[in-house]
Amino acid sequence: LKKFVGDLSSLAYLGRTADIRQRLVSSLSALLKEAGEAKVPEMRVELCWQLCQMSFSLSCHDVELYPGTAEGPVVFVGGYAGSHIDDIRLVAQRWATHYGAAVVVLSPCAEWMADQQLAAFEHVMSLAVHGRNIIFHTFSNGGLNPAKDILIKWQKTLKIGGNVPPIEALRCVIMDSTGLGGEADLEKYTISFADVSWGPGTFEQGITRLFTSLGLAALLHYGVIAHTTEPHGVDFAFAVKDCIEKGRAIRGMKRFEWIPFMMCQGFWERVPILLTASSSDQIVPWEASMHLADFIRKIPGRQKMREFHPKAGIDALGADGLGVHTLFIKEDVFQPVAHAKHFRNHADEYWQAVDKLAAACLGESMEKK
Repeated sequence: LKKFVGDLSSLAYLGRTADIRQRLVSSLSALLKEAGEAKVPEMRVELCWQLCQMSFSLSCHDVELYPGTAEGPVVFVGGYAGSHIDDIRLVAQRWATHYGAAVVVLSPCAEWMADQQLAAFEHVMSLAVHGRNIIFHTFSNGGLNPAKDILIKWQKTLKIGGNVPPIEALRCVIMDSTGLGGEADLEKYTISFADVSWGPGTFEQGITRLFTSLGLAALLHYGVIAHTTEPHGVDFAFAVKDCIEKGRAIRGMKRFEWIPFMMCQGFWERVPILLTASSSDQIVPWEASMHLADFIRKIPGRQKMREFHPKAGIDALGADGLGVHTLFIKEDVFQPVAHAKHFRNHADEYWQAVDKLAAACLGESMEKK
């Protein structure tokens, strides 16, 4: 089994090449079905977990860059777990066309996560080092985690006198469909994705939903299935259940570093933030986003926002001066695909809120230090 797992990892490495991914996902899916029919449960679980890892980001380790204009801000766009860059490309393109922004965009990966996050950090810092403003626009907790990684690297580089922008360069953050991953998310002992809750219900129920949905999306994306009810889709769903019950997914998830929210307190206590959520979201319930908004308002030091930004107006800091803005959309008609899709489902309302904050934070109303 150990050799088999090693061979799977070698195969997965080929997935770094975009034109190989479709054949690789198709082959792994076929092997998964054959392992089930041959009653080789250990191999079936390992094949399932490899597909789960690959489905965590359909773009694998890709990081795309829009150069922008010299005067435009630098915008980091972090996609949600299981997304392809195609899913959020409209967001990246809008920042580029409406603001002349240099945009660094990714969808978080499982394999090669460290390489991807380092590339994103280096792109953002190099683009902003000559005085350009920075904005983060993240989707779900999967997109927020690489943003937190950038902030941690930024803090460490500042401490050793590295050539990076000052902390004040981060002008605002948009967090779409994001909530705290439970109390452990705030504590230092949270060291991996395996320590974080995923939605309502038990942990096992949450990650079963997560990897079933991500894996089926990958099989659809790469043309392995046309409908989730096809044999390969049904077989994968059952395999995920076994993968969770046997503890393979939890062991594997411990490889994926999770950065506790408050490790970035130095940024959260001073940057204006917009949180967006909707009532139809079944992955991150909007109550989790409401809780996060309240939590940010109470972060020690947040009450000094007016001191940090003495020239800022209400559009940047809000009526209470705490700079926490919300767009919580009550949907009278249930949206079956709501998670991280507000920029599509409610485009006018969404971009009005984003533009209002961005204009206030990039404009002359905020003091540039």
